Amino acid sequence: MKVKIGTRSSKLALIQTESIKEILEKEGYEVEIIKISTKGDRVIDRTIDKISGNGVFTREIEMKLLENEIDLAVHSLKDLPSKLPQGLCLAKPPKAYGVEDVYVGKDKVHKIKDLYNKKIATSSIRRKYLLNEYIKNVEICTIRGNIDTRLKKVRENDIDGSIFARAGIDRLYTDVNYFILDPKVFIPAPCQGILGIEIRQEDSYLKEVFDRNCDEFTNYRMEIERSFQNELSATCTSPIGIYTQIKEGKLNLYGCYKADDQKYLKFEQISGEISDGIYLSKKLANKLRSKYEK
Repeated sequence: MKVKIGTRSSKLALIQTESIKEILEKEGYEVEIIKISTKGDRVIDRTIDKISGNGVFTREIEMKLLENEIDLAVHSLKDLPSKLPQGLCLAKPPKAYGVEDVYVGKDKVHKIKDLYNKKIATSSIRRKYLLNEYIKNVEICTIRGNIDTRLKKVRENDIDGSIFARAGIDRLYTDVNYFILDPKVFIPAPCQGILGIEIRQEDSYLKEVFDRNCDEFTNYRMEIERSFQNELSATCTSPIGIYTQIKEGKLNLYGCYKADDQKYLKFEQISGEISDGIYLSKKLANKLRSKYEK
C-alpha cells in the first residue's frame, strides 16, 4: 500500500519528512513525498504576522489532505494553528529535537549579557518581545527566509546575529556554533521541535502506525502545549510561549503571553502533578490572561 506524504519543499521540511517516511517504510508501506508550496513560502516581502490568514505554512497542505490528494501531512508543529480543520487530527509524534531557541552570530556568545547592544534579526513576534524584555539596548531588524538563507544573511549582512529554533539547526547541521537561550526565561513557541503528523480522522491505520512509534514525553508535551495554545485562542503567529519541564517528579510549566492591545509580554510559572498536565496548562493560560484584567 502506498502512502503519500505532503510537505513544504524546504531543506528542513524534507529532512523532517524523511524521518516519517522511514517509520512508514519500516511498517511495510510504500511512500511517496509530495512537495507543496504554501503562502508563507511564496510571500517573503512581509513578516508572517502581516500575511493575511492563519496557517500560512500549513493551509495548502491541509487542503490536499482533505481532498485526498495526500494521505498524511508533516509540519513543524509550532506552525499549526490551535484549531485544525474539521475532519483532520494529529497522530502521536516521534521524539522531538531540542525545544530551545538559540542565538547564532558572528561572535561567540557565552552568556546573555554578551547580546547587549547587538543588532539581532528575527521575524518572530514572540522573539522580538523576548529580546526587548531581556537584552539591553538591542536593535532588532526583520529577517525572512529558510535557515540557509538566514545563516547566510548573518554571515554577509550588517547584523550581529539571529535567533533560530535549536531543532532546525540540529536537524540540518553539525558545524554551526550556537548559544542556547534558557527556555525558562526565553520561552519557546508551543510545540517547538515537535513534528506535526496530520491525518484524516477516519484513517485509523495511520493512527495505529504512529501509536506504535511515538515518544511518550513528546506526545505529553504536545497535548499540554496545544491545550495551552487553544485556551488562549492563539494563532501560529501569536506572541505566546510555553516550556514544559519535569523535574524531581513534578511538572513545571513556564509561560508568556501578550494580549493584542498590550505592549508587553506577561510571564507566569506553575507547578503540580504530572498527571494534571492539561488542567495545569489551562490554569497557566488563564493566569496569564488575568494579568491584563487587573
